[in-house]
Amino acid sequence: MHHSKQENKSRGFLAQLVQSIWFTPRGSGVRIPQDPQKRKRNLSKKFGFLAQLVQSIWFTPRGSGVRIPQDPQKISQISGRFFYFYTEQIETTLHFSPYLFTFALQLNSAYVKELHLISFNYPYPPSYGGIIDVYYKIKALSDLGIKIHLHCFIDQIPDKIDPEVKEITENIFFYKKKKNPLLYFSQTPFAAAIRDSQTLLTNLEKIKAPVLFEGLQTTSIIRFLRKNDHKLYLRYHNNETEYYKGLSLSEKNLFKKIIYRIESLKYTGYQKKLLKRFETVFCLSEKEYKEVEDYSGNAQLIHLFHGNQSVKQLDKKGNYFLFHGDLTTADNKRALNETIDLFKILPQYKLVIASDRASEDIKRKISEVKNISLTPIQTTEKLHDLLENAHGNILISYQNSGTKVKLFNTLYNSRFVMINGNITDDPVLTDLCLYGADMNEIRQHIITSAEKDYHDTENRKKILENTHSDIAKAEEMIKVIFKN
Repeated sequence: MHHSKQENKSRGFLAQLVQSIWFTPRGSGVRIPQDPQKRKRNLSKKFGFLAQLVQSIWFTPRGSGVRIPQDPQKISQISGRFFYFYTEQIETTLHFSPYLFTFALQLNSAYVKELHLISFNYPYPPSYGGIIDVYYKIKALSDLGIKIHLHCFIDQIPDKIDPEVKEITENIFFYKKKKNPLLYFSQTPFAAAIRDSQTLLTNLEKIKAPVLFEGLQTTSIIRFLRKNDHKLYLRYHNNETEYYKGLSLSEKNLFKKIIYRIESLKYTGYQKKLLKRFETVFCLSEKEYKEVEDYSGNAQLIHLFHGNQSVKQLDKKGNYFLFHGDLTTADNKRALNETIDLFKILPQYKLVIASDRASEDIKRKISEVKNISLTPIQTTEKLHDLLENAHGNILISYQNSGTKVKLFNTLYNSRFVMINGNITDDPVLTDLCLYGADMNEIRQHIITSAEKDYHDTENRKKILENTHSDIAKAEEMIKVIFKN
């Protein structure tokens, strides 16, 4: 094939452009940045489709990592030939590298993938169930080159944005939740009615991109969105009718019990009215997937995003049993009371309760039992340290709302896990745990596991790292949202 001098200049120009992205000169050689994931993410965010073309030159997949060719001259030759292939298709109209560069930018603009994500709260630190799923979903999508326009409903606008959020988002918008108590009397569920903003609508109109709602509580504005302007998607965190019904049953305060029950009834009609409005509803659990698919036929099962990458290699024995969670929720308080009663009759075993939100009443109950202690969590690192040193973990719930995020943290970072039937509806995950149908069976698992050595690391690695990777889940979502 004959290459004209001008064509050689064009492909040489682009090869140099590409090379300048990857390499920082050092003397006569080159320096390659050491973090492939960060390099890939930053390049994807800046250059979109063009970056994907470039990456196909530079990277050869090997397992979960990448291999970078060692010879810069060879890379330059490959990139020149590669870009020449694309420029050759338009050589009748484009003859100069400035035009070619303009075309490349237009091509990049046409293929860049952007997504509005509306969160019920600011997603950092990722310290509890729903917000853990939000944060690590954003991170995984960003790692795959998606530009995220993040919209957060919050009580108070923060003074600064955490770098951990800033580096994985394109834009961040904040909206204050409404504090009008009269909204309790609205037909719209209270959690959704307080998350309503005209400014949000304006910001969505500025950037034409698909919209992902995080939970039904963020969907109040949907009544103002014309479907042909935005493709609408829902992350279905809970069947809210069942969730609030469960809270009402677990709650001891009569006023809160009534409020939760009313909210449950409001969501019954609200869910049915909205579910068919979405292109796809991304469900967390098998149970909710079946419910949505039967009702509206637009469900897709995408399990929880949890942030764990590899199963920890641990010694055979830990030092205590661990219960951890947010002790302001009715479900966790009920589970804790059952667990405390259990360890009162097992004085030979030490129980550590980890939480940053324990009431004075809970602190008093714990102090009355010699083999039980309370410790704060404060950071993810501290939680992982507590999990790594635990021999067994007690995970109890009285709400049937799919797989709980604490199960993933525990399976990746600790030893034996004792659960009841509401912690997960995934049979694969259940098989990795010690299941108890009631507290008597949980008690028996505590006694038998205390005498055992832990040997399940390899089995967990095989199952969790292959089937529950955050990146694999993000890739599935991208295929659905950007299928056209």
